[in-house]
Amino acid sequence: MLKELLMRNGTRQSMPSRSLSGKEENRALTVETLKNLIPIRNLGDDELNAFALSQQTEVFAKDTILCKQGESVDSIFYLLDGLVTLEGGSASMPTVSSDSFKAKFPLSTGKFHAVTVRAVTEISVLRVQTRILEIGNSIARAQKSRLQNPVDYHGVDGLNTNILFHSFCNQFCDQKIALPTLPNVAIKLKNAMKKDISIAEAAKIVQLDPSISAKIMQIANSPLYMPVEPVRSCLDAVKRLGMNALRTLVVSFSMKQLFQSDNKLIQHRMEQYWKQSIYLSSLCYLIASKVKKIDTAQALLAGLVCDIGLIPFLQFAANFPSDLYDENDMEMAIPLVKTPVGVAILKKWGFSDEMAEIPATSEDWFRDAGDQLTLSEIIVLAKLHSYIGKPKSQRLPFIETVPAFGKLRQESLNPESSLEILTMAKSRVQKVANIFS
Repeated sequence: MLKELLMRNGTRQSMPSRSLSGKEENRALTVETLKNLIPIRNLGDDELNAFALSQQTEVFAKDTILCKQGESVDSIFYLLDGLVTLEGGSASMPTVSSDSFKAKFPLSTGKFHAVTVRAVTEISVLRVQTRILEIGNSIARAQKSRLQNPVDYHGVDGLNTNILFHSFCNQFCDQKIALPTLPNVAIKLKNAMKKDISIAEAAKIVQLDPSISAKIMQIANSPLYMPVEPVRSCLDAVKRLGMNALRTLVVSFSMKQLFQSDNKLIQHRMEQYWKQSIYLSSLCYLIASKVKKIDTAQALLAGLVCDIGLIPFLQFAANFPSDLYDENDMEMAIPLVKTPVGVAILKKWGFSDEMAEIPATSEDWFRDAGDQLTLSEIIVLAKLHSYIGKPKSQRLPFIETVPAFGKLRQESLNPESSLEILTMAKSRVQKVANIFS
């Protein structure tokens, strides 16, 4: 069925779009080229071969506009040769060169183009129907959501001899890895709220943990809730926050207890990841507070839990013979283990399906869950923005080219304010981070 879809779509894709201008010259496509394109490369070999046989690349002249900002998306473009600019997403007008890693990603995705793509030189492009992109993306998501048997990784550079990864993988698949549990105060509050308790009763439970009680008051008095009068008791703080926000914030504040290890090296890594999680969750909170359609406390928690799958792995590494692995082994294993383990933890904690899938969707850059911005897409935006200026950003798509950005742009009316949401309020992000530190 998939092969038939690729063949049918290939026939349509080789036809010129009536909205394009410039020179057109079809060229043959190879499987090797397709295997470089994300997420198309996730298709099976048979599908890639069928796609290559039925598809041709197209050549357009300098200054050709491939797509215009605001127009509906009917095709996805990959840049195979040449240079283009992305106009209208930000004042900097980023460029994409065919010899850069950025060219492995589509130039613009989503329901509507968030940028205008203009050819700076003569360019060669591959036009792909959006359905093919969705299929490749769903395959990639499914692969990340499960921890495969170690034998499935044979042949992958660096993993054949990674004893740490293989040992963890075997024990996890045999359900011998102990997953962390929610801290006591979070469990007590969660169970009590099933009985429809009063605000006063909820406040008494929170006060069982003085440190969490203090943080609840701190956030209720913070600029995040724009208080007119300061609260002076935990009860008043609970009244201001509301029960749903309280439950989410208690889980959030108690999570720091999980990032602990007696191994100094692993504890250092735990602290690094905790700081990254705080920054990410602060960005999520800020975005949610601006778009006003996603619960801010839920967004905060989602940012904190998206990489929670690291905890059991790092704890396992702390107790694993140090002479059998090095830091490179650990770094290579982390991207493979954190997603399935994170999903398992959140399901164990009884989180909603949407929240439990956050570890699997947080780096699903081309996720498109509907017309409205969703919680998972807020995490995508926050993750991409958190990498800006860091080496990893060179191997990620531009934030303006992902579907979530187009929805944020619609929420904030123009592209400048879309990026302003992510960059203007560093002080507010820092204030959220200070509460968790």
